[in-house]
Amino acid sequence: MNAPAGHLAGELAANFAAGWRLALGRRPRLSAIHGTPRALLATLVAYWLLVVLAAKLDAGATSHFWIWGLATELACFQTWLLALVVASWAARALHDAARLGVVLLNAALPVALISGGSAHVAAALAGSAAAVHDDLWRTATLAWLALIFLRALMMLPRTPWPRALAAAGSYAGGLAAIAFVLPQAALFYRPQPATPTIDVEGVYYHQAGLLDAALAGLAAPVPGRVDVYFLAVAPYAGQDVFLREVRAARSIVEHRLGLHDHTLLLVNHPETRDTLPLANLPNLSRALARLGQVIDRDEDMVFVYLTSHGDDDATLAADFAGIAPNDIHGDDLRAALDAAGIRWRVVVISACYSGSFVAPLRSPDTLLITAAAADRSSFGCSHENAWTYFGEAFFADALGRTTDLAAAAELARSAIAAREAREGLEASQPQIVSGTRIGAQLARWQEELGTEHARGR
Repeated sequence: MNAPAGHLAGELAANFAAGWRLALGRRPRLSAIHGTPRALLATLVAYWLLVVLAAKLDAGATSHFWIWGLATELACFQTWLLALVVASWAARALHDAARLGVVLLNAALPVALISGGSAHVAAALAGSAAAVHDDLWRTATLAWLALIFLRALMMLPRTPWPRALAAAGSYAGGLAAIAFVLPQAALFYRPQPATPTIDVEGVYYHQAGLLDAALAGLAAPVPGRVDVYFLAVAPYAGQDVFLREVRAARSIVEHRLGLHDHTLLLVNHPETRDTLPLANLPNLSRALARLGQVIDRDEDMVFVYLTSHGDDDATLAADFAGIAPNDIHGDDLRAALDAAGIRWRVVVISACYSGSFVAPLRSPDTLLITAAAADRSSFGCSHENAWTYFGEAFFADALGRTTDLAAAAELARSAIAAREAREGLEASQPQIVSGTRIGAQLARWQEELGTEHARGR
């Protein structure tokens, strides 16, 4: 190694050690910090190499470079450099800005390692209900970096405390702008798997056949008995939880409520694209119209279950990549039920803000159950889940204890309130709205169902 290279390596090693000492609360010697142009340039090169390497490792070996990520990183760096210059000028230490920049860049490494590692550990220990909020964690990290800058200023000769504090505040403002104001984008992104091409025309062409086949499988009602038909609708294909939920709910009502050959599913999902009718308004309207023709309208009931994301304007989100179905609105559902001539209705909706469906759907002949109030979120709609919170409480748990739908809704409401309290979540406040006439019809059905159970049917 030649002498200049050896000197540069020595300067970098000294700066690295000084940065670590400063970050960890120790005071390095001012003479140990080298702010020469070559040391500053080498530090900047090393800093950017570490940024690129860390971003690549985080995104994975198959990730691709993103130019917008580089643009945002450069914007953040320029903002930091401006904050450093302004703060150095405020402290009347502009001539020491290069030395300050070198030690701050070196101190950033232990801060990033300790702060990032601690955040990951805390999140892993806390699980899905992590008490550590990202913004609070970033604020604590920024305070640490601002304190490092203040301590670095105080190493300089003749830097009064008031001026140093003002300069540190200015520097902290620049860091806050980087963390909370500037756009954030990764240098590398993971390529998304190619979405299979969907023959949209073919999918829609086959809807009539799929729906006819599903409707043909429904058993005819028994005269003189209250028959119940179950229609489950899962319009959101982007998360598997909704498909799992309607499948499991159908199995439960078939076995617990005796609804064999009385169930129908409408689902948006790639897995069921060629086997089940889509969950869209035309299929929903047609299915209800057919049920209205099949049932005895004076005595039979239709039980409609919808599960998706919701909005506070009585809207259920519909999603299917490549097909783009329309959302389902409460007024449209009410119109479809009315047009079908279905009198006795049980409507259960699992979605955020599902209480907003009360206004368009309530009637004297309807039992309406929602997973949340009109201004509240519901929970559990994660891709990997088997159930939403409400679906699990109502179907998997409550219907295992009672076949009375209104009583099951009360049990589910109590169970959800307890769960949300344990997990520190805002209460979703499920709604139960029973029309003035539906109760007697439900009681008649329960009596018949109890008789059938007693006979072992």
